[in-house]
Amino acid sequence: NRNYITSLRGLDQTPPVVTLNGNATVTLIVGGSYTEQGATVNGGTSATATISGSVNTSLAGTYVVTYSGSDTAGNVGTATRTVIVAKATPLITQLPNALAIIAGQRLSASQLTGGTATVPGSFAWSDPSIRVLNPGTESYPVVFTPTDGANYNPTTALVSVTASQGTPFQTWITDFSLTGADALEGADPDRDGLNNLLEFDLGRSPTRGDGWTRSVAVTSNQLK
Repeated sequence: NRNYITSLRGLDQTPPVVTLNGNATVTLIVGGSYTEQGATVNGGTSATATISGSVNTSLAGTYVVTYSGSDTAGNVGTATRTVIVAKATPLITQLPNALAIIAGQRLSASQLTGGTATVPGSFAWSDPSIRVLNPGTESYPVVFTPTDGANYNPTTALVSVTASQGTPFQTWITDFSLTGADALEGADPDRDGLNNLLEFDLGRSPTRGDGWTRSVAVTSNQLK
């Protein structure tokens, strides 16, 4: 046993030293370029390290590249480099157009159309609940959400909205969050037998169902 231990002590058990060329951590964005810098080996059978692992620059994530070198005794030395491929932020190349609205309406009433960016995606108001109180043109934030959310970040921009001074009816109808056909004078969104214009004239709500339907029901019961 003593001879065996002595023979072990005489063996070369020191691995080669692997030294990275460049930084141990590299950060780039999706679509960027990764240049492999390699590593050197001191005390190995080759001065150049063997590389294992790869980096996909079109997919966000964290990648580890391993560099190794061995000597004639079979000792192996290693070093690693971490490559972080971060999400990219697209560039908005053309802003969308915002549909004109009536002062008092919320941004949700202004439809966004068109608009492009360097990657596919969609535009939406950052806060569609904002009420545009005054006539005129003002800018409000929109958010562009990429279709490929795994590799691209949302980004924001400002889009102009023009609000006109509405008629008394148009100003009144905006308080009830009705849109499209339900906001027209002849519509009856609460199905109470009174169209919106009559509700306005009578000082009623176009969404509460307090019109002729209820009155007829009461009258019918009284006649029984």
